[in-house]
Amino acid sequence: ACCEESPTGQVDLTDPDCRQLRKGGKTTIGYNVQAAVDDKHHLITTIEVTGEANDRRSLAPIAQQAKKDLGLAQDASLTVIADTGYGTGPKHTACEASGTIALVPVQKPSGKSNGLHNSDAFTRDPASDT
Repeated sequence: ACCEESPTGQVDLTDPDCRQLRKGGKTTIGYNVQAAVDDKHHLITTIEVTGEANDRRSLAPIAQQAKKDLGLAQDASLTVIADTGYGTGPKHTACEASGTIALVPVQKPSGKSNGLHNSDAFTRDPASDT
């Protein structure tokens, strides 16, 4: 097998299903595991191993899978909490469309033209505590 023939452009001869991932600024070969945990009982309700290199496209699909695994309707209200790796506008929109409330910080934009105001755009005035 060669990279040009692979749908991902990657080939690992010992484990063809693994993917190149970036973790902590370093490149590694492995898998991306997505898990949903019930906050009341602290039990894993959903787990999925993906070939995605990061979490950006996983928020809405994992939330929907969690609803299914919990026996909820696909448009049922569900609040999810996740880290910044999941925080993209399109996935927040997809969650809202299915009744999911996503409490996830939006990733810092690479450009300045997206209309968001990130924390680095503000300065604190200790005298007025503003």
